[in-house]
Amino acid sequence: LTWQLNDNWQRTGQVDYITQGNPGLTNVKEATFGTDIDGDGDAGLSELETGGNVLLKQDAAGLIYANNSPILYSSTHITASHFAGWTAVAVEDFGAASGGKQLVFKKRKWCTSHMAAK
Repeated sequence: LTWQLNDNWQRTGQVDYITQGNPGLTNVKEATFGTDIDGDGDAGLSELETGGNVLLKQDAAGLIYANNSPILYSSTHITASHFAGWTAVAVEDFGAASGGKQLVFKKRKWCTSHMAAK
């Protein structure tokens, strides 16, 4: 549960309520506030790559993010290895005029299967 507060730190409303069964939103909140909210020993997201303006991050459950925004395939929040034989390695936003938002996958050497959703 997150409250909105005024300049005097008095509650003015409710921002959101995240249920225990939603680790993705909990991890985003942990990253935003820099604290371990759910007691799993991790305060949000760890960086998978650090180049560029947008960082590819991952939470303790393996779900990936562009900075603190969940990366989705259809409406499913995906992991770095969501597609058989492929691993997400980098993400960037080049702007609408230069290709937009892009996620790079690297083919795993040991696997010869085609890219397919698990």
